[in-house]
Amino acid sequence: RDLDGQARDKALFKKPFGKYGVVGEVVGWGYLNGFYILGHGLHGYLNQNSKSLERGEMMTSASFFTLTSTALIKASWRRARPQYKDEEDSFPSGHSSMAFAFASLVTVEHGYKWGVPAHLAAIAIAYSRVNDGRHWLSDVVAGATIGVSYGLGVYLHRRKREKTAPAFYFNFLPDISRDHYGLL
Repeated sequence: RDLDGQARDKALFKKPFGKYGVVGEVVGWGYLNGFYILGHGLHGYLNQNSKSLERGEMMTSASFFTLTSTALIKASWRRARPQYKDEEDSFPSGHSSMAFAFASLVTVEHGYKWGVPAHLAAIAIAYSRVNDGRHWLSDVVAGATIGVSYGLGVYLHRRKREKTAPAFYFNFLPDISRDHYGLL
């Protein structure tokens, strides 16, 4: 069997999140991104803090580009969901893309102290989608890739424009082939 089917069957059989997978569904709607934007926007406006305003703007951009790209791919790809065959908007996972856009931008802006919990939340959101039969494993991997790409892309574009981009940075890239999933 393919890895998508194996991962789905394992998640559905064991259901590690049980009925609490719905938490990942709700939080993954972009609430993390929205609270970040709202919090930094208010802090920046009320305290005349340009760094907070900039962070809110970057999250707005990353979230907008992530959501737009994900919606366009969903509309053109038309992949059926694992347990909801009448719904053809499985690929890629929007919850995963938004959660990983949030996590990647939080990591580069605030460091690993905040980035690790943000990534753990993003992983939980992504896995909850497989747990609940809403997505295939490849859907959440693709969503995560889109989110990380826009989160880091917006950050690096902004820093390059300001000439403060790091000369070297380290990242994991998904490696997906017919026979395996992994990270490069």
